[in-house]
Amino acid sequence: MRDTTIQGKNCKILSRSEGTCNLRPDIDCIYEEDEKVYYYEQMTDSFYLLYDFSKEPGESWKTPLMSMPDHPDTMVFTLIPLALRVLMGTM
Repeated sequence: MRDTTIQGKNCKILSRSEGTCNLRPDIDCIYEEDEKVYYYEQMTDSFYLLYDFSKEPGESWKTPLMSMPDHPDTMVFTLIPLALRVLMGTM
């Protein structure tokens, strides 16, 4: 991991060693601000919200997915309570 600056934001450069199912590039640039993590999308020259650690259980946020320029999509994240994760056996 190394650092870079994009649009005045101090970003971390993350490199993947494995491919992804959504055609994301092998390198991502992210930064954190106010309990939120944003990622940089080269196709749109914009940052998008990836994680929001200020949310409470049950709250959601949307993030655009630009892996296919002709077919943009949106991912919806919903924070679930830890007790529910334990009950579902995912922890």
